[in-house]
Amino acid sequence: MSSSNAETAPSRSFCFDASQRHVAEQLCEAIVPGSSPAGPAVYLDSVAADMPDEQRAALLGCLDDVGTVLGTGGSWEDVAARDHFGWLRALCIEAYYSDFRQPGYTGPGAWSVIGFTSAPMAAMAKQDWSYLRCFREEGE
Repeated sequence: MSSSNAETAPSRSFCFDASQRHVAEQLCEAIVPGSSPAGPAVYLDSVAADMPDEQRAALLGCLDDVGTVLGTGGSWEDVAARDHFGWLRALCIEAYYSDFRQPGYTGPGAWSVIGFTSAPMAAMAKQDWSYLRCFREEGE
């Protein structure tokens, strides 16, 4: 995690344990290099917290599996070969390219970094992240 991200990341997780949060951070950065400062792992944690129990359990199990693969000397290629990798990959990409920025982060979002704000409609868009737990429970 970069120092910028460390300074702004919410101090608690919403459903990830410390290991799952670490794996989510590694996974997001491996799939979308440079995404860490915006907090894509915070997005995943917030989204997962509001998933139905069965779906949340599946996601947590996927993160645990990735942690096991990497923790036993496996490579990212081994992780990519897992059945659930497509789902995890999609969530990591969604977390960054939706232009999410974790609470307190004031740096550039994905749209600015990739120049998407030059599209007239994108430049007018104002994202509302209030449905995410990391914004609803900020400061509690």
